[in-house]
Amino acid sequence: MRGIRSLNQLKPAEHAHQAPPRWGGALLRLSLIVAALNLLGGTSPSLAATPDEAQKTQLATIRASALLARDTCFKQIHFDMVEFEDCIKSLSASKKTNAAQRLGYAYFGFVGALSANRNGTLGAMPMAWDFARTTRSLQKKLELDDAALCSSIEGDCDIRRAIQSQLLSSPRPPAATASQLAESARHH
Repeated sequence: MRGIRSLNQLKPAEHAHQAPPRWGGALLRLSLIVAALNLLGGTSPSLAATPDEAQKTQLATIRASALLARDTCFKQIHFDMVEFEDCIKSLSASKKTNAAQRLGYAYFGFVGALSANRNGTLGAMPMAWDFARTTRSLQKKLELDDAALCSSIEGDCDIRRAIQSQLLSSPRPPAATASQLAESARHH
């Protein structure tokens, strides 16, 4: 399964001028994808799998989840960071979602928030900080190192890991104020 090639690929330019559609239908798509993965045995490695096979299965699940998050949630970034965050969290909320899927969603949330921050979007850095912590917690649970995780979404892993390390060792950046958000909304 191929990863996301770059952050530029994440931006659906043809939809940037339109109001964001509601992502309720995404939950149905997610349910169908999860059901298909469960039928194929793709959401958890078999007991007989070797560590390399188990990690390959985890990474394939993480990549698929990151792509689903991209297709379902990324367009929200252009309009409202809170909607983007809510969309990512809603993908993770299903009882049938396993840790590898949640890691894919959270890691895409982190990468998406970094992209939004690079574009000057208010509220992006605190969100990246939150997703970095969620990502790290799930990484530890799955015993997946930074290099393996970073390979699930193509891009500059050295820079991404450096930013993640810096965020994990610093206090949460301040959230945007209501007046900053109102001013930003007038310009969009």
